[in-house]
Amino acid sequence: MENINLEVMPGSLQILTGNNGTGKTRILSNISSKEKARIKNGSSKYNRLICLSGTVFEKYPKPDKDLTKNIKDGYYYFGYKPKNNMFSEIAPFRVFISLLLNNPHGNSKAEIAANLMKEIGFEPKIKLDFRWARNNKEKNIEFDTGVRELDINNFHSSIQELFSIKKPLNEEIIHLSKIYFYKDGGDFQISDLSSGERVFLLTILSLCFSIDEHSLILFDEPENSMHPSWQEKITKIACLIFEQYRDTSSFIIATHSPLVVSSIPNNGNKIINLSEEYGDWEDQSLSGNNSDSILKEHFNLISARSSEFTEAIQLCLKSLLTDSGSFIEERERLISMNVNLNKDDPLFDAYETIMNHEAN
Repeated sequence: MENINLEVMPGSLQILTGNNGTGKTRILSNISSKEKARIKNGSSKYNRLICLSGTVFEKYPKPDKDLTKNIKDGYYYFGYKPKNNMFSEIAPFRVFISLLLNNPHGNSKAEIAANLMKEIGFEPKIKLDFRWARNNKEKNIEFDTGVRELDINNFHSSIQELFSIKKPLNEEIIHLSKIYFYKDGGDFQISDLSSGERVFLLTILSLCFSIDEHSLILFDEPENSMHPSWQEKITKIACLIFEQYRDTSSFIIATHSPLVVSSIPNNGNKIINLSEEYGDWEDQSLSGNNSDSILKEHFNLISARSSEFTEAIQLCLKSLLTDSGSFIEERERLISMNVNLNKDDPLFDAYETIMNHEAN
């Protein structure tokens, strides 16, 4: 990676791509570690670091167990491994609730979050179940544990009602035990939602309520567990939230997905392919392109369903039927695409015929 320019550019969204093992996650880890320290000592151009991930294999700096200290230090870690690298699906939502109670927010952010939740089929309200933290139940503390509801449509009044739990929550006397979201007329515990739904909800809520001027946002593989249509949607929504703050902020996304790349606007954004030995940031110009063209132009891959591969098959067959004399040349072009077909692929028989044909 010593030959690659890894500059973070304020006012820009940057896309990291590359083969497995080229260091995308490691780069995000290095950037987050350096900026976390700089923000804490006041030498960074950012005042908050927001870390998101679609995978549990991220390598961001682990947060302090005191959630309020992380907020004070400008570190907003929404990963799933807050303590001792143990996976916890509710951990990032505990960070979200702590953020709401310890960092003032206007109704405008809540309005955006409510609209985006509706857009993916969820009602803009959340049911929160609080329980005694370990070893605290027997203490002489008066507190009514149980269920509260956060109505994002009526954010101001709803959050005021939650302030009664701020002190015991900050002092770890109680903790968020369960969280429920509403869709299709029912409420669903977070563990009952698909992994894609969890990542999508967390992305909306964490970004809407944590982003501000001078933010650095890192997102590792947002496409994980996502249907192709949701890969596009989550990327567009993240870009939409970022756009309001981009003049003083930066957003870096690491991805394998051509759909994510295609969903990021061209204007002012950058992309790099870490698989290239002397990679450098280039202007993003792939917004709106189809997956096949992005696979070819940026990832240097050709899919079995690309128009170029299909055309090469057709030209080979045509040269066989017409005896045009160009068969060997056309077959060499097909071979150079290095595409492997499964036996159940509709093109498999035609491809095998071409490969096994004895040219005169």
